[in-house]
Amino acid sequence: MSARRLEGKSVAVTGASGFIGPWVVAELVRHGARVIAGVRESARFHWQADGVVHRKTGDLQDGAAWVGAFEGCMAVLHLAGRAHFTREDPAYALAQHRAVNV
Repeated sequence: MSARRLEGKSVAVTGASGFIGPWVVAELVRHGARVIAGVRESARFHWQADGVVHRKTGDLQDGAAWVGAFEGCMAVLHLAGRAHFTREDPAYALAQHRAVNV
């Protein structure tokens, strides 16, 4: 891929503040994309660069929070999800995992 192939294109990234998100955002910016970084808590996302717009989107299960979040984007990279289980009831943890990731 050429270094500026995405120049002028908007790409949304859910989970931009997660484990993989910051690396993906960095690569997209490096390739010239304008990144819409969808995050639940904007304070957790510390990426400050030209071409990155932070958009606080809220809970993945709240469809209303996502209305218009990706308007004008050529693609959405969905990296957000529930990956860790703590000391929760296993049935509840599984239900939450499915609700968020599926």
